[in-house]
Formats: sequence, structure tokens, C-alpha cells
Amino acid sequence: MRKIRKVQCSGCGKFFVGDSIFDRHRTGEFGVDRRCFTTEEMIEKGFGSEACFVGIALEGTKSYQEKTVWFLIDNRESLLASLG
Repeated sequence: MRKIRKVQCSGCGKFFVGDSIFDRHRTGEFGVDRRCFTTEEMIEKGFGSEACFVGIALEGTKSYQEKTVWFLIDNRESLLASLG
């Protein structure tokens, strides 16, 4: 498993590989009908997911937990290269 920096949505709880991917999983107008895409909608829009270890701070101590992390399939190769 690779280690990544997490970006977690407080609405749906999903983890993402970066802010831009996180932003793309939201739809609707702020303050009106803003919501997260469903898993099915994310897959339809070209998102994929993979199990990775993400950094979690527990009582001031950093540890890693395995989580499903979402990314855009078109960006998968550059994601994997950046993770080493």
C-alpha cells in the first residue's frame, strides 16, 4: 500500500487525493442544493478508487489507516508516479 496525504469530505466521509478532486465530487449551488455525488455518480463521471494508507492523527500521534481513496481515472498514472 502507498501512503498519501488525505483530503476528507466532512459531508460524505470519502477521502480524495487532493483539493481539486475533492471539489469535483460536489454539485449544486452553495447554500441552495449543494451536495456530494453518490458513489454511482462518481463512477459515471470518471472517478475511481483504490485502497491506500492515509495519515490519521490520534491524540497527537500520527498513524496510518487503510482507507478507500478517490481520484479521477484520467489522472491515475500521474497519481501513482507522484506516490512513488
